[in-house]
Amino acid sequence: MDQVLLSIDCGTQSLRAILFSPFGELLAKVKLEYEPYFSSEPGRAEQDPEVFWNSLCGACHDLRQKEPDLFNKIVGMGITSQRNSMVNVDEDGNPLRPVITWLDQRKAKKVYSPRGIMNLVYHVIGMSEAIVKAQMDGKCNWIRQYQPDIWLKTHKYLQISGFLNFRLTGNFADSIACQIGHIPFNYKKMKWGSKRDLTSKLFPIESDKLPEAVKPGDTIGRITARASEQTGIPEGIPVIACGSDKGCETIGMGVVNETMASLSFGTTATVQTTSKRYFEPLRFMPAYPAPIPGHYNPEVEIFRGFWMITWFKNQFAYQEILEAREKGVVPEVILNRLLTQVPPGSMGLMVQPYWGPGLKHPAAKGAMIGFGDIHTKAHVYRALIEGLAYALLEACTR
Repeated sequence: MDQVLLSIDCGTQSLRAILFSPFGELLAKVKLEYEPYFSSEPGRAEQDPEVFWNSLCGACHDLRQKEPDLFNKIVGMGITSQRNSMVNVDEDGNPLRPVITWLDQRKAKKVYSPRGIMNLVYHVIGMSEAIVKAQMDGKCNWIRQYQPDIWLKTHKYLQISGFLNFRLTGNFADSIACQIGHIPFNYKKMKWGSKRDLTSKLFPIESDKLPEAVKPGDTIGRITARASEQTGIPEGIPVIACGSDKGCETIGMGVVNETMASLSFGTTATVQTTSKRYFEPLRFMPAYPAPIPGHYNPEVEIFRGFWMITWFKNQFAYQEILEAREKGVVPEVILNRLLTQVPPGSMGLMVQPYWGPGLKHPAAKGAMIGFGDIHTKAHVYRALIEGLAYALLEACTR
């Protein structure tokens, strides 16, 4: 193997460093897990940005030690990361506060109220509630209102991918296909929004605090000497603009047009496709820029979808986790045996998989319905899986 590609996937609960051949063949990988967040107050979910960087460095060193010959043949790399988790950094790229992750539920005050004819238009088309919720969910608005000193010191407001790109290259730049969240981005035009765009009014971030937006497939920069020393990645290797974690999953599944869809079983469960045309599967929910240049990823999501499996493991699966460690497999392999112990339908036990609210269902709550003395841990686990499966099926029919 003469050429090797390095992929970094920085997720909510773990970071993976993976080596691929130019033909997409997986050659080697390392996974480092971490706590998804810490919470200083109920409903808050924050993370130290250095956790992500230190995990990247650690995973790369482990991968280099595991496969030294392959690692030395790296000719390019790229970053994908969890979405809508932002980092405030100073001019030197140092974090000014913990990341407010996408799981955080704090609310900001409104910053924009449409007036006159636009107020009437938004009301008629049913967008008024979405406008209020979106700007209250914008963590940039919360920081501006409650930590103005932090915002004043903020040189750049970056996705985690942008933060890691800077640490690797020294450039404040990120892929267009990574700009997903409460930011002033025009998704249809695939560029930062103008002052007239609604997203710029809902999330009024100064333009000089935003990173350079680079097309997927273009070069963001090259590995610096300092980054090479910290990560072990050869100096001068190009860092290529990629996409968000979900977008990369979709293209990795071979979903390159509207005839197919990708089901993602991550912390947020999603149904996503790839399209040359812009359309919104849920009204007022934008289709995001895809890792394929000039394409979009229309999406329906179940907020905190397969995070429910982590919740189940933490609460009920201690024995299965120990067995998995002894056998050297992931706990889900052991847990999947529970699925065969009970019949489809879980003897009437049903789960509504709303462990977190979404834009269209801001007051949604999760529920388990139909409990009886016949139900066991296996029934609960199968009911969780079935609830998520039916929710994803519902999304596919929209």
